[in-house]
Amino acid sequence: MTNSRFDPATPHDWAPNAARQIGREAVLLTYDGVGHGVYWRSPCARDAINTYLLTRKAPRKGTHCPAVWPTGPSVQRQSPSGGLVDPLPDLLGTGPYRSTV
Repeated sequence: MTNSRFDPATPHDWAPNAARQIGREAVLLTYDGVGHGVYWRSPCARDAINTYLLTRKAPRKGTHCPAVWPTGPSVQRQSPSGGLVDPLPDLLGTGPYRSTV
């Protein structure tokens, strides 16, 4: 399972307990950045998730992926192959689902 360190929807403090409830086979991968949903936010997390989905090889317990902080308004992100488009709003809140908080 994955969780962002600064997730506004599912606080990271909840993640270790949720992993324990799943059982000893659960592995928590922590993205040390912001946002809800880590797949599109970090190449490190995306690689670990893809590896698990394709090979069922989970990352080591306690794995952290470094934060990728925005440096300015971002364009819509695509997968390395260019085929998939990030469905999530961008990190700065300038996309169609921007936060009003």
